[in-house]
Amino acid sequence: MLGSLREIKDAVSALSHEQLGEFCAWYERFEAEKWDGQIERDANDGRLDASADAALADHTAGLVPTGSGNGGNGGRVRRDRTAG
Repeated sequence: MLGSLREIKDAVSALSHEQLGEFCAWYERFEAEKWDGQIERDANDGRLDASADAALADHTAGLVPTGSGNGGNGGRVRRDRTAG
């Protein structure tokens, strides 16, 4: 078993191109599963309730995001003209 972060880094650095690709694919799945588990725990513990309620209220009010904050208009909202 690898005992330290330095050993893990050294082992990953020594992988062939093909092995590194396999490792990266495995790690991406591993990370996604960890993230999904955290989201599920947070949802079950009610930690997402306030955010979900706010998003639903915005949706009901016809407010929709108009940008991601990475350019555009900085994530401001506008009234959706198609909403009731």
